[in-house]
Amino acid sequence: SNSISIAGGATTSSTSVTLSLSSTGASYMRFKNDSGSYGSYEGYSTSKSWTLANTQGTRTVYVQFKDAAGNESSAVSDTIVFDSVPPP
Repeated sequence: SNSISIAGGATTSSTSVTLSLSSTGASYMRFKNDSGSYGSYEGYSTSKSWTLANTQGTRTVYVQFKDAAGNESSAVSDTIVFDSVPPP
């Protein structure tokens, strides 16, 4: 089973977040923002520093895992609300 969690919460005021990741058997992983394209595969880790798209509102980050044999998983995603305007 594969999972991703953005910044451990429902909202963030910063585009710099930490992704928490979990995958059984993955050797590699790659990411994309909602409107972007995937970057290159990198070694699997349980956390990753990531920069969200700098647009207010709900942001989605996708991750795709790959095992050592080259089998790619279906993408999994998580959403977070980016709100850089502090409440009054």
